[in-house]
Amino acid sequence: MGVGKRKDDGLDFMKSLMHRLSNQERKTMEQFSQSIPDWLSKQMLSLTDDAIYIIDSKLNIVAANDVIEKWSKKNGFTASITGKHINEALPFIDKQAIADVTEVLETAKSINSEYIWPIKKDTIIMANIMPLFTQDETVQAITIAKNLGEQKRIIDGIIKRELSTKLLLEQANDGIYIYTLEGTLLYANTAISSQLGYTHEEFMELHPVEIDISVNEALFPRIREELLREGRLLYETVFVSKNNKKISTEVNCSIVDYYGDKAVLSISRDVSERRMVIDGLARGLANLVEAQSIARVGSWDWRINDDTYEWSAGIFSILEIDKQPVNHNTFFKFIHKDDIIRIRQAVQKCLDEGSEFNAVYRLELKHGKVKVVRSVGRVIVNEEGEVIRFFGTMTEITEMHAIRVELERSNLDLELYASFLQHDLRNDLHLILTQAEASKMQRSLSREESESLDVIQTAAKRMTRLLETFTLSSAISKKSLLTMIYVAINDAKSLNPNLQIDLINKSNIESIQINTGRLLPLVWTNLLRNAVTFAGDEAQVQITISRNRKSIIVDVADNGPGISKSVRNNLFEKGASTTGSGYGLYLCRKIIQAYGGTIELVKTSRKGATFRVTLNQI
Repeated sequence: MGVGKRKDDGLDFMKSLMHRLSNQERKTMEQFSQSIPDWLSKQMLSLTDDAIYIIDSKLNIVAANDVIEKWSKKNGFTASITGKHINEALPFIDKQAIADVTEVLETAKSINSEYIWPIKKDTIIMANIMPLFTQDETVQAITIAKNLGEQKRIIDGIIKRELSTKLLLEQANDGIYIYTLEGTLLYANTAISSQLGYTHEEFMELHPVEIDISVNEALFPRIREELLREGRLLYETVFVSKNNKKISTEVNCSIVDYYGDKAVLSISRDVSERRMVIDGLARGLANLVEAQSIARVGSWDWRINDDTYEWSAGIFSILEIDKQPVNHNTFFKFIHKDDIIRIRQAVQKCLDEGSEFNAVYRLELKHGKVKVVRSVGRVIVNEEGEVIRFFGTMTEITEMHAIRVELERSNLDLELYASFLQHDLRNDLHLILTQAEASKMQRSLSREESESLDVIQTAAKRMTRLLETFTLSSAISKKSLLTMIYVAINDAKSLNPNLQIDLINKSNIESIQINTGRLLPLVWTNLLRNAVTFAGDEAQVQITISRNRKSIIVDVADNGPGISKSVRNNLFEKGASTTGSGYGLYLCRKIIQAYGGTIELVKTSRKGATFRVTLNQI
């Protein structure tokens, strides 16, 4: 099957040439023409990979090389094809090829054409059929056939690879573009143009310096030289889009061979989000350093495997030295001589046992300056249980330590004063109780005198219990709420014989246990005292105990004049009172809060006030 043809008028040329020659020249030409077939078959025919054969006017093969012989044998013709008819010797040749040979024999015009012959499957053949003249001026046809199958396979492979490569480049999320060493763009994928807001045509008209803010025309040759020298460059820059938006971009470019010429392959990636994270981490680190400086805190990290030791800026600030290389021994150079043995032992214990390191110690700095610090650290062990890392923090607590020492000294003084006070008060109260009891026994008393002595004894006993309260342990324990309230009621009635107190237990539990300490009984005593103070001799108090799922609720209501508007908003603050010192309710709230409860004014009017205490039940 013919694919394409081109013809040359060889017969006219040869005839005109023969007429112009002299007899001797014509004779020489005829001898040369007669010798061509033999030369072709013996020399040229054996020196080529193309199939060559010569056909005479009867379509018989007069000469053939080994290549066409092999093609014939592949199609089942085992004998030599020389002297055989073309249809017999070369049955795979299509009708169009035979017609073209016949046309060349008749017209003496060359034909170049492509055919598909079943040599190996369907093979594309490029054949050049030319006229060949013998000495008697008869025309023969020489065919030179080239197998284009392998060539086409290579070309198809190249095309396929190029298409695959282009498809891969187009599907990439990164921007990919290729440009010459002078900066002329040769290729760009869709990603790079769309990222920068250009159409593909617009982008292909740009120069690299027009999109990269860090590269100008003067700098471009220097970058090109470095790229040629190193073969590859990786850097971070800022690209400018069509609408002047700045985009943080990572560029990876290298020298490649582009159809035989050196070119630059550039792969760009939008790293705006990564840059935001890095900048955020940098700001966070700067803020951490600043916070450590303000809080006078530093951190240390000892990686034991490679014996590297790092201090943060905070530790250098605490030690008042410039940043410098440090090791494990550097730390001990600054520890006060009276503390160094203790700290060495604590560190070693932490490393040996894997326990937490927590120590307060002194640092001795230049010029004899002393600072107090607290260090807290811990270790990390590997799968074999070996300590591989020891890290922690150091906090300067010099001022805090001084305040604590002063508080401890003051507390010691207060304890001494309290001990003397308790001793003297207990003796005096004992004397009062003894004298009151003696007075009752030694003489007959009037009713008023006897009641007065009872009041004195009750007050003295209450003061004695109060002193005992401050000598008891402050530990929280389980106690009966009803028992505490009954004791407070009895004391209040002894001091105020006309006081009426009703206790209503809506909880239906006779023994209500709560977690409390030594001070909670003072709350009930203070609330009852306030009721008597404001309600007078005819004071009436109702105590109601109830409960919900989580709490015990105690309401204490009196018949006094209520709470003045002037103190309602700050009723539980220190000094808030219309009479007295204003410490009673303030102390009540502090005590109840210490045990996880609350106290509030839930009702007030001219007919009285109601306070509610809420405590956690066990």
